[in-house]
Amino acid sequence: MRTKSILMLALVITVGWACQCAFAYFGASFQGLGDLPGADFYSQAWGVSPDGLAAVGDSHSDRSTFVKEAFRWTTDGGMEGLGFLLDSFCPIYNSSAWGVSGGGSVVAGTTFRGYGAPIGLTGYYEAFRWTPSGGMQGLGCLDGILPGLYMGGSEAYAVSADGSTIVGDSSSLSGMQAFRWREGAGMEGLGYLNGGALSEAWGVSGDGAVVVGRGKSASPVTLEAFIWTPSGGMQGLGFLGSFRGRQPLSEARAVSGDGSVVVGGSSSPLGIYAEAFRWTESEGMQGLGFGYGYASEARGVSEEGSVVVGSIWSDFGEEAFIWDVSHGMRRLQDVLTSEYNIDLTGWTLNCATGVSSDGMTIVGYGRNPDWNAEGWIARLGEPTVIPAPGAIILGCIGTGLVGWLRRRGLVDSL
Repeated sequence: MRTKSILMLALVITVGWACQCAFAYFGASFQGLGDLPGADFYSQAWGVSPDGLAAVGDSHSDRSTFVKEAFRWTTDGGMEGLGFLLDSFCPIYNSSAWGVSGGGSVVAGTTFRGYGAPIGLTGYYEAFRWTPSGGMQGLGCLDGILPGLYMGGSEAYAVSADGSTIVGDSSSLSGMQAFRWREGAGMEGLGYLNGGALSEAWGVSGDGAVVVGRGKSASPVTLEAFIWTPSGGMQGLGFLGSFRGRQPLSEARAVSGDGSVVVGGSSSPLGIYAEAFRWTESEGMQGLGFGYGYASEARGVSEEGSVVVGSIWSDFGEEAFIWDVSHGMRRLQDVLTSEYNIDLTGWTLNCATGVSSDGMTIVGYGRNPDWNAEGWIARLGEPTVIPAPGAIILGCIGTGLVGWLRRRGLVDSL
């Protein structure tokens, strides 16, 4: 009985050691992306590649002191400017990159081509596809419309994982229309919701087969999130509700890599403005809440829809959030500092704009310690068990007792 008691004590001590262990996240990190050389300090990150190795956005540079230049940032090469689509008659220009494929091999975005007057008065936007070997190539417009006609143009917002499919919106003979551009096939219009005359595509699945965005319905006249597939066409996703009888609104910002989960924002009876949502075919549209604020919007989602990122609006302004099934919506800055022990002194994370397929890499924009606008990238890392203070001593005692019992032949006799 005495031997059993000693063995039980050893086991209790060992269990006590295990209970005092803590989780640390090795590989967790955070860094600002910097900015392009020249001009004032400014950058914002708008997208991340599925593998988390590249980010894209826009920045001020010595080539765009008046506006912005699209950039690609990679873990190996840092930030590089992607340039513009230039014309001999175009003294005003800018560009922004919104989406990036795996490894950063293909970037999709928009460039402005103006005619010398103040931006917004004359000129047009054109969607582009950028590759390291081919540079920036314009995608044109639907129905053969020349960019610039009637202030028309096109914009690209997302690219598939393999870079073969790009989505956005374009002028067409029937109005501004969502498009899907495919390598070798060109640009095709995706139509409209319920007889409307406006649609915009903002997200695409990894294989390019599922497209999401928003469209204006003719009856009732309202903006509604949509999902589009080759077999089903464009289907509205509905709304969470309306606030105090106002017209309901919704928009889909992103779709998971496997095409099963759509995220975005919708009017809601619970909030003054939009509420972030997560939609699946089986469950429909589910609100993700507001955290501690009064409005929220989802901007990115992982491969199978288990991690969602976006923004919360509160009395403190715009702040980035992360959502998962286990924890719900949380302020990303709090998660990084308390759970991952990352020092964010001086930083304010305003919006999380994208998340990698595995949910472990997040990009966005915010304010750095110098209060400059700067894009950032956060890597969550993998959890590893680390003994808390006092646990090592208990572990040594427990291990020593078990070893002593074994040498005496007492463990085998029990």
